[in-house]
Amino acid sequence: MVAAGLFTAILAAFFSAVAGSAALAPAIERHCTKMDCADQLTIRLRSSDGQPPRDVEIEIEIDGKTVTCKPNPSAGQTNPFQCEQNVIVTHQEIQRCRGADCRGTGSFEQSIEIPSTPRRVRVRVKHGERVLGAKTFVSQYARVHPNGPGCAPVCRQAKRTWRYR
Repeated sequence: MVAAGLFTAILAAFFSAVAGSAALAPAIERHCTKMDCADQLTIRLRSSDGQPPRDVEIEIEIDGKTVTCKPNPSAGQTNPFQCEQNVIVTHQEIQRCRGADCRGTGSFEQSIEIPSTPRRVRVRVKHGERVLGAKTFVSQYARVHPNGPGCAPVCRQAKRTWRYR
């Protein structure tokens, strides 16, 4: 009985010492960078022939609200569309990279950037009244930590690619 009491006292002293030394141990420092991020859905459109679109209009239905992106020739090559509701459509040549060496492929894509996390997006690419393609996206978003795990900010982002025509 005395031995059991002595054993319990020794265990209590041991765990008390361990807990005390853990409290004195320095906290693990977290090294966070200061990059920003935003919630966003990006949809890359690629025509089957890989050529840049000529006079196409892009209609985007974002959770039931329609946004129209029309050709804007005066905006230059990289941003040839004018959109509503803070939606941005850029135009770029698709790059093939090996390490730091990137080369143009001769094929092009339009990148739709929606600055929110819509549940459902329907995209229609039209030339005049002719629909070249239509597709609905239901996105699942990944949590993005641009400054490392446990560091702010945390954003939700998703990327999709669609080949139409």
